[in-house]
Amino acid sequence: MPEFEYTLDVLTSGVSRSRVGLDSLNASLERHGTEGWELVTIALEAKLKGNDEDGHLLIFKRVKT
Repeated sequence: MPEFEYTLDVLTSGVSRSRVGLDSLNASLERHGTEGWELVTIALEAKLKGNDEDGHLLIFKRVKT
């Protein structure tokens, strides 16, 4: 069975109540996709402890190499 690794991205630019800035979202998806990451989920309006701003949390995974 494969093992996975995970990474996170937080979108704060262009974020408003339950809306994602499409340019920011596309840029994140493209950047992570070229590195082999697959989007698992988006948590809208995440309350992020230790972050300057709340935002939308993107969770990516890929098979460990």
